[in-house]
Amino acid sequence: MKTNAMFFTTLPVIFLFLVYAKHKRRFFPTSGTKIKMYLCTRVPHYVFILNFGISLISAVTKEVKQQLTQHRILPDVIEVFPTSVIHVEYEQQALKIAELLKLDQVKTKPSVSWPAAPDALYTLIMTDADYPAPSAPNRTEFLHWMIINMEGSTLDVSNAETTVEYLAPLANSTPGCHRYVFTAYRQGSEEILDDFPLLDTRAVAKRANFSTIAFVEKHQLGYPVAVNFYKVDFNND
Repeated sequence: MKTNAMFFTTLPVIFLFLVYAKHKRRFFPTSGTKIKMYLCTRVPHYVFILNFGISLISAVTKEVKQQLTQHRILPDVIEVFPTSVIHVEYEQQALKIAELLKLDQVKTKPSVSWPAAPDALYTLIMTDADYPAPSAPNRTEFLHWMIINMEGSTLDVSNAETTVEYLAPLANSTPGCHRYVFTAYRQGSEEILDDFPLLDTRAVAKRANFSTIAFVEKHQLGYPVAVNFYKVDFNND
């Protein structure tokens, strides 16, 4: 089993190296006049190769990937597939990906876990991906929860550095089916020193118009190590 795991982990690295070896003269423009053409044609190509390499080492199943694309978690909240699924428990009830829940099932802060390196730090983000409404053309995200500098050895949400306190889905949310997305990112060994304001449960307006992708780019967190999500239908709740 360890041999197979090592093979599938190193396969994308070997693949990317072979691509580089074949096209090394094309990776970087050698003339200033070619920079514009390089950015327009080569960069998207290598981004695709990177995404393909990450997909090869992803441990998530085909069904999980289908759920993430069918519900547009990718590309609305994440840009590449995660390597695993976040285990989320609300009052000791495990969340199934894309599960339809009621408001009274998600009132309290859940416990979370995922395959984590004990010496690494992580960021956990939870957002409503359908703010202000699922049908809104300018849809953004509403930030429900954020923990930074989370120790991989414990992943303990009760003792972690909570930047944004957990706020359950709002009963007065706009009609429609809202997607509530959990994403986890590895920070490596460096702590995030963020200027994002500390928000308690009374701070509602400041949570609006958040972007997981923009936050990840700002802090160079890379691809998500784990993702999960559920839905709440406000046509019925």
